[in-house]
Amino acid sequence: MALAEGLKDKAVLLQTFIGLGMAAGTLAFGLLVVSRSKQCLISRQYLLQTSIFGIGFSILALSSLEGYHGYLLFVWMYGVFLGGFHYVLKVFTFERIRAKHFPRGWSFVQGARALPLLLGLPLTGYLNINMENNKAGYY
Repeated sequence: MALAEGLKDKAVLLQTFIGLGMAAGTLAFGLLVVSRSKQCLISRQYLLQTSIFGIGFSILALSSLEGYHGYLLFVWMYGVFLGGFHYVLKVFTFERIRAKHFPRGWSFVQGARALPLLLGLPLTGYLNINMENNKAGYY
């Protein structure tokens, strides 16, 4: 989309920022998970729900963004919450399943995450190409 809006020089920079956002999100959510303070104890389930809400909100906001600064805000927000989601999902799964059954449980989680990707990506691409709005698939 950034290429379609004439930001081809900045597309690599935006991809770099999404990677840095993922690293920052993993670090921030990781520090919240490993902190042992009694005053600031946040459940892993709530952290997971927060990251999913942040990802959904950023994808919804993507449909109304324009220009480099809009995409920059999106990639940082999406990257931070996506990095947090990846880290907290693994920790939450390990907490619920325990070490003995973790490989089987984690493979089930990865399989469940693959199904929406297999169905959603082609559908989103089809909607973006065939509708008059090139961001229609993100609604």
